[in-house]
Amino acid sequence: MGIWNRLRVPIQMEGTVGLGYDNNFLRLSDKEIIEEDVSKYGIISTLDSPILKPNLKLIYSPAILDRKITNIVTSISYSHFTQAAQKSYLITKLSLELKLRSYSWLKVGIRDIPEYYLRNYHDRDLSNIDYYSCTFSSQGYFASYSMPIKSLRRTWMKIHLEYTKEYYNPHFTEFDLGKYMFQLNLNHRTRKKHN
Repeated sequence: MGIWNRLRVPIQMEGTVGLGYDNNFLRLSDKEIIEEDVSKYGIISTLDSPILKPNLKLIYSPAILDRKITNIVTSISYSHFTQAAQKSYLITKLSLELKLRSYSWLKVGIRDIPEYYLRNYHDRDLSNIDYYSCTFSSQGYFASYSMPIKSLRRTWMKIHLEYTKEYYNPHFTEFDLGKYMFQLNLNHRTRKKHN
């Protein structure tokens, strides 16, 4: 098969819309809600909000390697807080997936959140009275490998590694951080798929 024919494959598109609800989107304590003027923390109208969650995913599966499934997956999702626009955020993701054999995948990718709003806090370097918006951006890099467990039918193990870097806005740069995550999962499919 020529290289052009290997690359000339359809792009699969998947779209979903979800609905959610958060009864305390700034995670205020009961004491803060009862005793404080919550508007200084970033509350514009109410403490709660419905959430609209549209998501779009594109899957491109070129035949790069013989007898191997390769997927290039990109997705974009948006969480819109209808009562708190400042809390809304966007997530984009790009990943490369390679199926090695049954129950065995190698996946690598990146994830980006351009801006995520937490709430308003004091910037104690400037004032113990005034409140400032606290936001950060987040970039994540991840890799996973899954493999079958030969002694157990329809059972596989998945290893997931991830590094995330968070950069806070100029008022709160002292909270910039990097996070590492290691996850080990054991999975079992109880019944065969039926067409």
